Amino acid sequence: MPDAKVKYGVFHGRFQPFHNGHMKAVMMCLERCEILYIGLRMVGNDFGAFDLGQMKKSAEENPFTFDERMRMVKESLMDAEVDQKRVNIVPFPLENPDKWYEYVPRGTAHFRIGVSDWDEGKIKAFQSAGLQVETLPIYEKDISAEDVRKRILENKNWKELVPKGTARVIEEIDGVNRIKTFMLNRSW
Repeated sequence: MPDAKVKYGVFHGRFQPFHNGHMKAVMMCLERCEILYIGLRMVGNDFGAFDLGQMKKSAEENPFTFDERMRMVKESLMDAEVDQKRVNIVPFPLENPDKWYEYVPRGTAHFRIGVSDWDEGKIKAFQSAGLQVETLPIYEKDISAEDVRKRILENKNWKELVPKGTARVIEEIDGVNRIKTFMLNRSW
């Protein structure tokens, strides 16, 4: 555990869906800050058209709504008995940095995982914008949301890759059939 905690931290992602790797990262963030903002990336053009070049906007990559993803995160954290007073789940318009501080306080540490070129690019962009960036010590991405969606599509065990709260939400909203429908109807 680090010697000193920052007051505020933010960890953001699309969470399509929220999986065990995300949960592991959130728990690491909570060790490093007093209050954690979990920023749910907006998909589509919800907040404008700032283009980061590699935005993933297709329906098969973004099958869950903001509210559904918020429920996944909230229920997963409740199951893990995380103190809800230490967590705020907020929209995070990555595509529009001018709006970030409508959702998180200025001076918030941005927690990132530097695994892929995409992740490293975001870290460098944040640092060059003068933001405090803390890289979490996860050197391999052991799971991705794409892995979860692929297992669902292939009728394989996907529940072992997500917290129980996420699995409950996916089942309640018939997310399995939604993912299969999106994947089977995509145009190549």
